[in-house]
Amino acid sequence: MRFRYCISALLAGAFMMIVCSHAAVAQGSTQISIPDLTGQTPGTTLTVPIVLETPLTADDNVLAYTFKIDYDPSVIEITGVDDTGTLTEGWTPSVNMPSAGRINATAANTDALVASGGTILNLSVTILGSPGSTGLSFTGDSSLGDLMNGMNLVAVDGNVSAGNDLVITEIHADPAPGPDGDANNDGTTDDGDQFVEIVNAGTTTIDLDGYTLTDGDGTVLYTFGSASLDPNVSVVVFGGGTPSGIDGLVFVAGSGLNLDGAGGTVELNDSAGERVDGATYGPEANADQSVTRAPGLTDGFEQHTTVGTGVRYSPGATPDGTALPVELTTFTVTPDGKDLLVAWSTASETRNAGFGVELRSAGGASTGGYEEAAFLNGAGTTAQRQDYQVRLRDLKPGIYLVRLRQVDVDGSATYFAPQRAEIAFGGRFIHRPASPNPFQHRAAFQLQVRETQPVRVDLYSVLGQHVQTVFTGTLQGGASATTIEIDGHGLASGLYLYRIVGRTFETTGRLTRVR
Repeated sequence: MRFRYCISALLAGAFMMIVCSHAAVAQGSTQISIPDLTGQTPGTTLTVPIVLETPLTADDNVLAYTFKIDYDPSVIEITGVDDTGTLTEGWTPSVNMPSAGRINATAANTDALVASGGTILNLSVTILGSPGSTGLSFTGDSSLGDLMNGMNLVAVDGNVSAGNDLVITEIHADPAPGPDGDANNDGTTDDGDQFVEIVNAGTTTIDLDGYTLTDGDGTVLYTFGSASLDPNVSVVVFGGGTPSGIDGLVFVAGSGLNLDGAGGTVELNDSAGERVDGATYGPEANADQSVTRAPGLTDGFEQHTTVGTGVRYSPGATPDGTALPVELTTFTVTPDGKDLLVAWSTASETRNAGFGVELRSAGGASTGGYEEAAFLNGAGTTAQRQDYQVRLRDLKPGIYLVRLRQVDVDGSATYFAPQRAEIAFGGRFIHRPASPNPFQHRAAFQLQVRETQPVRVDLYSVLGQHVQTVFTGTLQGGASATTIEIDGHGLASGLYLYRIVGRTFETTGRLTRVR
């Protein structure tokens, strides 16, 4: 029997995939997995279940588990864990982060875990959307993981590719007979009118040289040559003919696309052969029309006539036949003291009502979503360059994600991949004193550090006697404040001091315990 772990996420067309690995383990062990997750966008917080796939009985005597998982914190952020969907009453998972890029997920119970399968726990994972790669992989140190008594977890390596922002948005596999099927506008209707449309949903130009379109079996349908795709611009690959009147980049597959109207898969791969995006369609595409993502670039596929005001296809355009609403050319976020200066430019706009500037904290254990920090009116419809700028003022120190939400006059919205920026600390640390003070049962204080470093917190009586070690761990530089709790159970009434020691600083606080 073997362990298997895999996860993937689609980030506005950027396919994030952990390549599944397998390692043999002893008979009687238990298989768990992280399922494949697709269709997500940058900034999205995913619920990622860790699933038990083989039965556990009372004889297995599973009373506790410990997972330690490594990842790249610049690509994803693991914000927590919950016990929704756990298999047995009384199991309450918890997560802590003792070092950069690693989490500990643990739980224990007095009753053995008994189940034929199901979710053990759920991780909350936020996709940051910045270019890079990572994995969710169990550590290789056999002392770091236990599922059963004395049985160690097996390390499983993985890889995540992210930050590409290319999305397959429309597939035309079954042209209608006669003039209604002439998608490439060359005066004839045949298999040359089959097409695949791809949109750059990001904010930077992407070099397509060496990228390929393949079917579900890996057969290459088209290989891109030297070509660059600008932000919010489409590229359409036709099966043949002489296309005309199509916006964006247009190419023709010399040997045809050979798309099956009854159903199939189209994949986009980068020049290294890594999958960037994929789309699987069924017999709904065999209806004299295309299937298209609507209303947004990350929505599911629908028959074109149901979302495109009755038309059968829209290569190089939105489903209603208009040009893409905004061609974004630049998008920058620059720290300026306690402010973030957000600036962007467009080369053209179509029916653009405006831009929402949305902000969220990206550090530490933050679980908050995006909130609108500003809204700027758009230019409507114009072919002239437009420049926008807004200042987000008086932000607390930490790391932030800023994204744009472009809104059409009809209320539909398009999101652009977020930019990451940091408001620096004025000093080495920020300590917010413990509260409530005085306290009965529990008090807590908040701590932020400018540099990543190990931190220790100890509690002392007013006479200087060591009472307890409150916290040991590594805090991430520039992250959101970490809340550290002091447990008053078993403490006598009186005045106490807590001492915080890091590599670059030292400070103390005081609080009073009352019964």
